[in-house]
Amino acid sequence: MTRRRRVVHVVRAALAMLAAIGPRAAAAQVTTFDILSFVAPAGWARSERAGLVMWQRTGQTGNELWTSSLAVFESRPSSGNPGADFESDWLDLLKYRAGRETAESQDIRNGWTRLSRTTRAQQPDGPDYDLSFVTYSGHGRVTSVRANIAASACTADVKAFLASIKSIVAAVVAGAVPGALPAVSPVVPSAGASGGATAGATALVGVWRGLGLSRNVSGITNTAGTGYSSITWSSKLGAKHVAFFDDGSVTLAVPDNGLLDYRERRQREPTFWGTYTYAEGKGTLRFGASVTPFEIRNGSLLLDGYDLSRIAPSGGLRIQGTFSAERNPERYGASVKEEPTIAFGGDGTFSDHGAMYWLRHVRGSAPDNQDATFGSGTYEIQNYTVTFTYNDERKIRLLYLDTGESNQAAPTQLRLGTFQLLDRK
Repeated sequence: MTRRRRVVHVVRAALAMLAAIGPRAAAAQVTTFDILSFVAPAGWARSERAGLVMWQRTGQTGNELWTSSLAVFESRPSSGNPGADFESDWLDLLKYRAGRETAESQDIRNGWTRLSRTTRAQQPDGPDYDLSFVTYSGHGRVTSVRANIAASACTADVKAFLASIKSIVAAVVAGAVPGALPAVSPVVPSAGASGGATAGATALVGVWRGLGLSRNVSGITNTAGTGYSSITWSSKLGAKHVAFFDDGSVTLAVPDNGLLDYRERRQREPTFWGTYTYAEGKGTLRFGASVTPFEIRNGSLLLDGYDLSRIAPSGGLRIQGTFSAERNPERYGASVKEEPTIAFGGDGTFSDHGAMYWLRHVRGSAPDNQDATFGSGTYEIQNYTVTFTYNDERKIRLLYLDTGESNQAAPTQLRLGTFQLLDRK
């Protein structure tokens, strides 16, 4: 192909992409995550957690609070069957079985297959919402996108977002994407068993947290006629969490609802769970075929460029004080009518005034809407989990991580969930 023909080919491909994306998305900045590129919706709050990147928009219609969200998940090795890939991700990532669904299949360029499903999802404790789920399967990998539309005002943004999605790797092979965890089978190890924890591993059990550099796609190089030939990766400082269990299992995606029900969570989300071995200060993490070494040095866990410290458990702790999830009226005003706070009593009681909703929906993506109604009740802290039992019998659990202050009963900050900090008022 001559240089002139290559230039024409590239220009035509670019014009076709812009036409597919539409005038609104074409003028916006293209974002990349894992093996997909897309145009993120303007004005939506972006957040990252293990295995996905998310955008959220919150609001209020009458007396009802709502949250719409978009999530792009890390890719994983494909089974080779696009339909099986779709059903596997639908159950593993959504944990939702719905009726009255519509589905369509569409082949896209260079051997990728796009499968989608839309449905009206129902919540036992909140309003219904429109759910769209899309998978892209091909070249040995599969990745998925989820869209929850809780208000009609968000429909146009979601449609533009889904229309903008393109695969950025035209000839990717299984395992070629750094940072993407391989799929694993449900893990049910036992201490001392093959692949499970070994002697001395008791010191590892618990949650570890630390800082390090993570890699993300920052650019791509296009070679006409062959798809994208190279990917540029950038590094940024971020926090990592690791949870070790005494049965030999481990996860890099510490659940935001705590560790009390970790066995159930492990069975439902096996992709983010693996096993570990440890002896004489050194060990390995195994997620499917991926094996990562680590070591303990001077009380720190050194793993993949991160230096992590073990967080002490706080079983039976009683807290005294009132804490704010967001002090800035310009930030919380778009989602709630007053500053979201929660008060803890030394007698084991609590009173929630919007903090729970803020943590689980504005900052998080809880699947239920139990927190839309404020209330009071009792709390209990056990195994890195705080359980809130409301007087009307609602029960909500959140991850509780000690911030390391000397006075745990009256700290200046609380950490509920993986990243959320509440300031003492």
